[in-house]
Amino acid sequence: IIYLQQALSNVTHLYLVWIVFMFLPAGVKRVIAIAIGTVYPTICSITAVSTEDIENDTYWLTYWSVYGCLFLIMDVTEDFLGRIPGFYSLIIVTTIYLMLPMFRGADKVFRKILVPLAGLQELL
Repeated sequence: IIYLQQALSNVTHLYLVWIVFMFLPAGVKRVIAIAIGTVYPTICSITAVSTEDIENDTYWLTYWSVYGCLFLIMDVTEDFLGRIPGFYSLIIVTTIYLMLPMFRGADKVFRKILVPLAGLQELL
């Protein structure tokens, strides 16, 4: 029961933050979305390069490759889709999906979308 209360409390806090986020101007939303996609991954990338573990280096290099594509898509479609409520929320959720190791989203997108688009399947 305590776990359920904590989970409910976390969901409530996230919902309140999302409501406040939805009322922010588009420029502020853009800055927040870019900050979420760059600040924490930059720190993790610097840490990964400083260690001997090559797996972390590969993980963050893959993330930056996929995030770069996401950023380009956001930048191109922002003029058309940026006025739709939830556009920046979708960008943030996608960025978090790519970033968090529990989902391994960047690796999935890289191997299933970017590599086939580049025609480099034989190198995997």
